[in-house]
Amino acid sequence: MKKIISSLLLSILLFSCAEIVAPSGGEKDTQPPKVKKSSPENYTTNFKSNKIEIKFDEFIKLNSGGGSILISPSLEKKPKFELIGKKVIIIFKEELLKETTYIINFGSSIKDNNEGNILKDYKFIFSTGSFIDSLKIEGKVLNAFNKEAVDNVLVALYKKDEDSVLYKKPLYFTKTNKDGQYLLENLKSNLYQIVALEDKNLNYIFDQENERIAFQEKIITLEENTLNAPLFLYQNIKETKITEQTNKELNHTIFNFNKSFLNLEIDVDTYNENDLLYYSLDKKQLHYWYLNKNKEKTSFYIKTNKQKIDSFTTKLTNNNIKTPFLYKVSSQKINNKNKITIDFPFPIIDFNEENISILNNTIQLKYNFKWSNNNLTLNLSTYSLYDSLIININEACFTSFHNLNSKSLIDTLTQFNGEISNLIINTSHYKDFIIELYNNENKLIAIQNVSRETKIYFNNLKQGNYYIRIYKDLNKDGIWNSGLFHIKQQPEKTLIYQSIELKDNWDKEIDIVIQ
Repeated sequence: MKKIISSLLLSILLFSCAEIVAPSGGEKDTQPPKVKKSSPENYTTNFKSNKIEIKFDEFIKLNSGGGSILISPSLEKKPKFELIGKKVIIIFKEELLKETTYIINFGSSIKDNNEGNILKDYKFIFSTGSFIDSLKIEGKVLNAFNKEAVDNVLVALYKKDEDSVLYKKPLYFTKTNKDGQYLLENLKSNLYQIVALEDKNLNYIFDQENERIAFQEKIITLEENTLNAPLFLYQNIKETKITEQTNKELNHTIFNFNKSFLNLEIDVDTYNENDLLYYSLDKKQLHYWYLNKNKEKTSFYIKTNKQKIDSFTTKLTNNNIKTPFLYKVSSQKINNKNKITIDFPFPIIDFNEENISILNNTIQLKYNFKWSNNNLTLNLSTYSLYDSLIININEACFTSFHNLNSKSLIDTLTQFNGEISNLIINTSHYKDFIIELYNNENKLIAIQNVSRETKIYFNNLKQGNYYIRIYKDLNKDGIWNSGLFHIKQQPEKTLIYQSIELKDNWDKEIDIVIQ
């Protein structure tokens, strides 16, 4: 009896000393799910069923919405996707085409249930005929404006004789990757039209104005694997329209247009002869400076080539202030000249030169001046060995378009040490090309027409990063024309889009070969 009790006590003691811990989870799972089996098998032929079952080696999550799963050739009715444990079931709701190879591309829609590891670009391929079609077309989609790659764009094939290209679901389709590349594979030998669509509402049809498109005029004769020429994506805008009207400043309203315009006219029902109209450099913006309006609303009628294209009615914001206005004075050195810039809040219509004096100590200096920016900027230049000048501006030196006078100013200018650079571009050709210069905020700051000279100058530039864009002006109208699909007009070809860094006091000269 004593032995039994002793054994029992020893067992209790050993059990109580054992440490109880949760079982280790091991290393983190980083592997995506794997297909264990499918019915029918992948790459099967003579498919006659309306159902496919795919079983994975673990529990998964499936996202079948939002165009995440691509089925090509396209179907009129979306199949039913069921997820049961580790199994995905696909049920077709329509009869499939005969003698046709189908691709179900799951993209990034399958991931494991616990860690979210994605099974990328898994494809299930089958044929309703006796063999799997194996031809392919690959290429790139680029932005027509700057030649940058565009991702997540639908690239589609239609039969040669299809008369509703882009306006009905395509026969075959795929999407571009982050590098703008696409691959259409398992295609049947045939004659095809190829297009690209920025399909924002995921219906595989071009039905929104903000969806960019691209097309290729040449029919593809697909008899072997093909590397296709780039498709250039553009905004298909048929008519010039006002997209926005803003009154950010008193007595100044701005109209933004959906595309660059030519021969634009504007009728204003309250127009005054002292009102001012001018266009932005890219011809996509109209500025209207107006005198005080007593009318509750003002109507604008926009015309081009004598034809009305749009209209707009708004209440204009008036400035009833009669006090003198302020302005901003800045200075810099350009090509060994002292430059003084005066920026105004309103366009100036009258300037009394005698009311400005520039002094070097007690000596009054001569200066030259030039107006720019539609009389919103006055540029003064003078020579001086000193980096400190005094500018004296008398009251009423400047008069705005709505008859306000400027305030007086006495200021000592010392910022003449910064130097300005010039950009010189040597081109190999000079006929019917336009060179545009953009700053690092993608704002157009200068345009040069390369119709006569092969050496192009952009002068008086501050240090920083710039972009040059060169395109061929096919119709010689001085603006870049995007394409128009309904008349099969391609966008004017962008030849160069290149980043350039400019440093202070440094003339940069570059050679560009235009082919």
